[in-house]
Amino acid sequence: MAYIYQPIDNKIDCKADPYSDYPVHNENTVGINVSRRFRIAIRWGFWMAALNVTRAAMAQIALRMRSWTLLWGSYVLFVVNFTCMLILFILMNLWRWDKPGRVCSGEFLTP
Repeated sequence: MAYIYQPIDNKIDCKADPYSDYPVHNENTVGINVSRRFRIAIRWGFWMAALNVTRAAMAQIALRMRSWTLLWGSYVLFVVNFTCMLILFILMNLWRWDKPGRVCSGEFLTP
């Protein structure tokens, strides 16, 4: 569900200016679209999970068939998946803790 989610209109997206403590509400003002960043992250996470399922199935088939070449291929997929996960983890933290991410998460709201 999260993979195919598209906002009904642009009012749902949160855009923020790196130099302001408030989200951007004007369509003509340039801001960083934080919602778009996290939609990208969710889609990357989906494809990484699919890659992991493929890798696990490949490893089971390789062990059943005693195919060391196929098993080695599953190890390569594991390394690729782990590298992508590490990159995504770093990007998501950078996106969340930079100024626009903090604005869109509501850190600067006053009670």
